[in-house]
Amino acid sequence: MNINDDQISYYEKQHSYMDAVDSNYVNLLVNHIIEHCQLKKSDRILEIGCGSGRFSIPLLKKGFSLTCIDPSQNLLSKFKAHATKEMNAEILNISISEIPKAYKGAFDKAIGFYILHHLSNVADDLIQLRQYLKGQGQIAFIEPNPYNLMFYVQISVTKDLQWKYEKGMLKMRKSFLEKTLSSHGYEKIEFRNFGLLPPFAMNTRFGFTIENFTKNLWVPLRPYQFISAQKKHYA
Repeated sequence: MNINDDQISYYEKQHSYMDAVDSNYVNLLVNHIIEHCQLKKSDRILEIGCGSGRFSIPLLKKGFSLTCIDPSQNLLSKFKAHATKEMNAEILNISISEIPKAYKGAFDKAIGFYILHHLSNVADDLIQLRQYLKGQGQIAFIEPNPYNLMFYVQISVTKDLQWKYEKGMLKMRKSFLEKTLSSHGYEKIEFRNFGLLPPFAMNTRFGFTIENFTKNLWVPLRPYQFISAQKKHYA
């Protein structure tokens, strides 16, 4: 991952929203990636930017096997504190560029939650990530929808969020990502917006009821964006 020391220091600050806790919001995102990436228990899955295990722990509890990487040792220490011996997790303090050559062609799926918009060079990391996928391996990410105002409001009112480190969300446009993916060895590119409420509202009983009631209704500019693509096969 193209993440520098300044960025790592920012992520290592106390961000309560990054803690590995069970919530309606976390489960919504985890279940969405399971369903639409068609994750299977037999898959070998690479998670990039796993941090403190906020989304990894729920996947591991469901019986998935993960190789989780992150450049922050501090965040990984928090992850390891929540992981149990029963969980099939390999936790590595490395970035994408440091993944050992032994993992080339090893993974069925590579996933990430809110990591793409933090990468300083998305194209370079997608190129590197591609070599660790199997022949028809798939990538899947959940990112902010840059056309939804909710995230801009969140950044402006949350004291431990800084635009300097979050502005990469502007690149999470379909036009930019589709062009980047298709020109760097990926095909069958899919975009799907979902969700309605911000985390604090969704994590209430009433908010969760509203979220479920509206999930099949047409709602413009839904806040959460699912992005997937398959490794392109060259004859």
